[in-house]
Amino acid sequence: NKNLSHKKYKKYSVINDESHYAEFSDACAELTADIDLSGVACWYPIGNSFNHESNLWYTGTFDGKNHKITNVTVPTSAGATFGGLFGLLGEEATIKNLGVENINVYCRGAAGGIAGGTTLTENKVTISHCYAANVVLDAPSKDRNAGGIIGGMWGTLSDYGVDNCFAYNVNITDETPHRGYIAGYDAVVNDS
Repeated sequence: NKNLSHKKYKKYSVINDESHYAEFSDACAELTADIDLSGVACWYPIGNSFNHESNLWYTGTFDGKNHKITNVTVPTSAGATFGGLFGLLGEEATIKNLGVENINVYCRGAAGGIAGGTTLTENKVTISHCYAANVVLDAPSKDRNAGGIIGGMWGTLSDYGVDNCFAYNVNITDETPHRGYIAGYDAVVNDS
């Protein structure tokens, strides 16, 4: 969100708008406290894709350190093809030890509480020890996907998965055909 642009936290900047997708697509980060995004009207998912442009996928490691991010809104005006706190996860992306509460996602592709989806290649993507609570997902179209943790995982199933995650109070619109409490489409789910 432009209201958060360029605020300094230690030596890092918080930037959340559509013009910075490629700049931080491989950034690795750790949360040091809970974050409340209730003042942010339009969250642009971290790592996204327009026509599967690989330089926009999130490929870093995000460690929530058992903290949570609350009150996230991804409206249709964000233009997200893949909606969630994270948009599209690419090669070797890892999201771990994170909670997301009170998230509303409205997108034209795949929607999830943690992430919208993964790339169409061999992914090596992992989401582990995460949860999503009080989730509203709207990806209305005949071939769209929505899940409490992740909307869709495409590619070689042996190279990625959702481990030790849970979701509760998940509301997915009736128009979304591929849906699930953890994953909407094709995920490898272990002990979740």
